[in-house]
Amino acid sequence: MKATLEFKLPEEDREHLDAINGTKWKIVLLDFDETLRRYIKHGHSFVSVEDCLDSLRAELRQDMETNGLSFE
Repeated sequence: MKATLEFKLPEEDREHLDAINGTKWKIVLLDFDETLRRYIKHGHSFVSVEDCLDSLRAELRQDMETNGLSFE
């Protein structure tokens, strides 16, 4: 079986990049899931929900940047 994706470039550049970066997105999400699992299993030192969420968001954004990904 063979699958072919076609994009109208440059109009669909964002969709094209999302498609070819699928594996990178998967890696970022797997890392994020592992972070959540680690906090659940081993605890954390956050003093508030806001601190936890800020930390998770920063970690997610850093992992995205490291992999050349963005929400834009």
